[in-house]
This record gives sequence, structure tokens and C-alpha cells, in this order.
Amino acid sequence: MLKLSKSKKGFTLLEIVTVVAIIAILASVLIFAVKKYIDVTNQAKDKANEKVAAMQGNNHVMSSKIKTYGF
Repeated sequence: MLKLSKSKKGFTLLEIVTVVAIIAILASVLIFAVKKYIDVTNQAKDKANEKVAAMQGNNHVMSSKIKTYGF
């Protein structure tokens, strides 16, 4: 008797290469999204730090005027 089908026990090279390519594409998209998110958070943090520095400078000027002129 002839065997009509051979049992398949592993993956072909083409299947493995396809899966690796898909994973690489998904990883590159994810890395781009994470980098963009980090840039946005850094910009927000920098803006908050600028506001704090401006308020501290204003407080310093106001407190030195009060001490100098005795208001």
C-alpha cells in the first residue's frame, strides 16, 4: 500500500522567515510609538520645570523687594 500523505512534524523555512519578518515589523512600530511617547512626556516635564523655575524667580524677586523696602 502507498501512503497518500506524509505527516508534517515541523515548520518550513518560509514559514519561519515569515513569522520573523512579521515580528520585526511589529517591534519596529512598537519602538517608534514608545519613542514618541517618551518624547512627549519629556516635553511636558520640561515645560513644567520651566514654569516652576519662573515661579521661583518671581518669588525670589518679590521677597527681595519686600526685605529691601520693608513693605
